[in-house]
Amino acid sequence: MKRLPSFLLILVISFYSCDQKNPLSYDDVESDFYKAKDSIESVSYRIRRVDTFGQGGVWDNEGFAHLERDRNDSIFGFNFYGKRDDMPQISIYDQGKNFDLDMEELIYEITPGGYYFVGSPGGQMVSTSFFQLDTAYDTAWVEPLDSGYKLVYRYPDDSLYMITERKKELSLNAEYLPIKLRSSSLNQGEKSSTTMFFSDIKINGETVSIMEDYKEIIKGYTLLEPEEYVPSDYLGTLLPALHLTNIQTDETAYLKTDKILLIDFWEVWCGWCIKSFPEVEKLYQTYKEDLEVIGIATESKDKALRLIEEKGITFKNYFQDQDFLNKFNIRSWPTYILVDRNGIMIKEYFGFNEAIETDIKALINAQ
Repeated sequence: MKRLPSFLLILVISFYSCDQKNPLSYDDVESDFYKAKDSIESVSYRIRRVDTFGQGGVWDNEGFAHLERDRNDSIFGFNFYGKRDDMPQISIYDQGKNFDLDMEELIYEITPGGYYFVGSPGGQMVSTSFFQLDTAYDTAWVEPLDSGYKLVYRYPDDSLYMITERKKELSLNAEYLPIKLRSSSLNQGEKSSTTMFFSDIKINGETVSIMEDYKEIIKGYTLLEPEEYVPSDYLGTLLPALHLTNIQTDETAYLKTDKILLIDFWEVWCGWCIKSFPEVEKLYQTYKEDLEVIGIATESKDKALRLIEEKGITFKNYFQDQDFLNKFNIRSWPTYILVDRNGIMIKEYFGFNEAIETDIKALINAQ
């Protein structure tokens, strides 16, 4: 057997030693991950999700998801659309709200945004791994793949719920996009796992639609109202000073009026809001000597402007943000608030109905 020349032997030993002293760094891969993600504003993908349970049960489902980064969102950091292939339900999270759509009944519900929404059928197709990595782990390390990396996490035991051996493996391709995500644990001694396989991944301009397009479907659905009406806390209180931005002129002003005031909270995706525009306009034209009407929208300013012009709306409309809606606890669209001449908020209406005009006439006649 021929022996390696001494200089080649030294080179091999040096390379091996260097490799042992400089293992693949999790911190370096994590840093590169976030650098790559910084340029991604939207991503869509197909997904196969396999859930296995301790008693031998298996769920094997496929679906689609579209994610759009929202750097101001405090829950996910992005908005999303999710649809499981086998379920007639769509899950949309946008502007801090959960939209749960039933495609058979053509109805939808709106609930405050929360991480629990990823448990909905469409939400199950959503993975946060396209924009962020885990932080609450015990240990983490990197294993090289042929083209990419596998990030391995181990987590502390949950003694309260008797969950042990918690582990997650995230496989990334060379562009730091997830291609496989597997998490597993022992729950009271029974092993369970979730494995997600990602395919047909498209980013930024490669995606076929944007969140506004996906939300268009809501226009054809009816909002499912709560079975029991709970009056808002602000009823009977003084309307706060409103600093508003006019959708048509971009001018800002404080709302001041000594007239009766009807506030119309609407959005571009709300079919019933748009259908009710002519009725609200008719109220304004009929009673404008005594009545001021304003509309408030918070999404898609350009679309809102086009709708106002297309519908021939003459009452003023303003563009505000989610914080403005929170002041009035708006959770349903359209919502109308009636304010008397003294600035007291006296009535709230979910959806347009005849009671609005009846109450306006009563206030006019009471002067």
